[in-house]
Amino acid sequence: SCSTTLFNAALRAGFDITERRNHAYFIDRYPVGLDATIWINGRYVQTMSFINDSQYPILIRGINRDGAVTFQIFGVPDGRQVRIMEPRVWDEKAAWTRYEYTNELPEGRRQRLEYAFDGFRSSVRRVVTDANGVVIHDDTFRSGYRRVLGHILVGRGPDDPPAGTIEEPGK
Repeated sequence: SCSTTLFNAALRAGFDITERRNHAYFIDRYPVGLDATIWINGRYVQTMSFINDSQYPILIRGINRDGAVTFQIFGVPDGRQVRIMEPRVWDEKAAWTRYEYTNELPEGRRQRLEYAFDGFRSSVRRVVTDANGVVIHDDTFRSGYRRVLGHILVGRGPDDPPAGTIEEPGK
C-alpha cells in the first residue's frame, strides 16, 4: 500500500518517475495500471522511485491509520498540469475458482486458499506540462498482471468425490 500510494502522489504531482513495477496480479483497490510494488530478495531489488524535478524542495508527509495509508506532498506550486489518460486494457485472461475436496476439514466446511484474479495487460499515459504548456513528461506506464486461479478446500462428506478431487465450475 505504501509504495502504490506514494507512487500515485508523485505521479499526480507531476514528478519524474524513475522506477516503478506493477504487482504480479491486479489488486482491485488500486487504479488499473497505477500500482507500484517493492521487493527485496537477496540481491534482487525491485523498487519505486521518483525525482523532485521542480526547482523547489518538497515535504512528504506519510499518515498511517487503521487499514489506510496516505501520503501528502507539499511544495511551492510551479504551474504544472498533470493529465492521466484512461487505461488501455488488453490480453485479458479470465480466472475462476477451483474446489478441492479434502478429509482435513469437517464435512461441508470451506477454507479459501486463494482468491481468483483475472490476468491482463494495461498501459496508462501521463502528460505533464509546465505553466506555459510545454511538455515536461510524457510517460506510459505498462503493466502485466498474471491470472491467479482461486482455490477453496471443501470438507468432504460420504457422498462427495474422493479427497484430492478438484472441480472447476466456470472454467
